[in-house]
Amino acid sequence: QMDGLEIDRGCRPFLLNAKGRIEGSFFACRKDTSELWVDTAPEHGAVVTELLDRFHFGEDFVTEPMNDQVALLTVVGPEAPSVLGNAKLPAPEGLWQYARPVEGNVYVGRVPRITPLSWDVWVPRAEVRQWWTKLIASGAHPGGQLAINALRIEAGTPTHPTEFSDAVTPLDCGGMDGVTDAKGCYPGQEVIERTITLGKPARALVAVTGDEFFAQNDTLWAGERSVGRITSAVRWPNGRVDGLA
Repeated sequence: QMDGLEIDRGCRPFLLNAKGRIEGSFFACRKDTSELWVDTAPEHGAVVTELLDRFHFGEDFVTEPMNDQVALLTVVGPEAPSVLGNAKLPAPEGLWQYARPVEGNVYVGRVPRITPLSWDVWVPRAEVRQWWTKLIASGAHPGGQLAINALRIEAGTPTHPTEFSDAVTPLDCGGMDGVTDAKGCYPGQEVIERTITLGKPARALVAVTGDEFFAQNDTLWAGERSVGRITSAVRWPNGRVDGLA
């Protein structure tokens, strides 16, 4: 339900099938009265665009790719506000809140995509190297996708399409904040509302750890009984493996 989203506020909606299972998920923010930014997992932009087109009923909107216009840098951790401040960038305090600096075409939002202490920094693509260098000079430590995934798993943060997949409903995997009672009607609503009424989803997202290697999509066993599936895993240099299941 995007109509009620205030300017400079964001959310993480779900697109569900008739069984209440997740067909798509994305991050969104209302940049102004006529522009809504939608950020998907890599390689899922076309999928989410097709789903949005399928599910809308008469709303007047068009979609436009922005990959060649903007780039995303994310600053994570308890020192992130200090790093952003040193770079003369805002660090919004509230979750899903965005802000612009006094100068520069940059957009910063507190978005818990990795940990609760994560700030997205959207910069013009032509300036990404400049901002990468500036953030490092301001106290950030550079990291890539492997570091991001490790921090996310350690924090127990689900993401699409690993945890938020078509095998589960949002309630199975910590996605309650993506469900709103203000939405009048949507695919899978009956399943979602029934589960909320009963008070207990069939499954739950849990953290797992061990000394023996396991990987994404491995079966989770309790003795000889299958009790779940590994959705994400990371192996640390000391040999320990952490994951979500």
